[in-house]
Amino acid sequence: MIDSQEITLEGIWNDEYDDWYSNGEEWIYHAVPTGKRPEAVYDVLVKREKDGAVLEALMQHGDEELPEFQEFLLCWIAFLGTKSGRDTGHFLLEAVDLLNDTSVASAFAKKYAAVHPGLYLSILENRNGADISDMVSLGRKAIKMIPKNYIVYSRAALKTAEYIVEAEKNRENSKNTYLMEKKYFLMSVFI
Repeated sequence: MIDSQEITLEGIWNDEYDDWYSNGEEWIYHAVPTGKRPEAVYDVLVKREKDGAVLEALMQHGDEELPEFQEFLLCWIAFLGTKSGRDTGHFLLEAVDLLNDTSVASAFAKKYAAVHPGLYLSILENRNGADISDMVSLGRKAIKMIPKNYIVYSRAALKTAEYIVEAEKNRENSKNTYLMEKKYFLMSVFI
């Protein structure tokens, strides 16, 4: 099997073949066995050396949905969670966003918080339709897990505070609504 490193050494992998990159990413996704796919895709995306090389472009390249993509996405996150670096962090944040499942994303954030504390912030910023109380709970976990000397700690704390304020407003609004409904009910009984 030819890997991306061999392709690079043969001189095929360069800027003249930008179309080939996209096709190559898809080709590697299909050609490499499931267990080795995350590393192979990672190698291709990193060797591309272009800002904006993203997994979503691979998803949207072909005419059909990529087979086993959800399973790949979970393996991709697990693979990236053990690596560090700018590219890795970028790919990891994208993958967690693609999950579109706050509970699974928060489990990954907890697992990889030591290497990628920005995962918590990404989840807090994107919310993905999660309940406000879940976001407050996640924010409190983030504050416990992220070292205080990190900038991402301050941003996560601020976002958590925003969710707490929103939760309090919702609680007040629901309390006022309840009182109004009770008042109208009592008026209808006595009139």
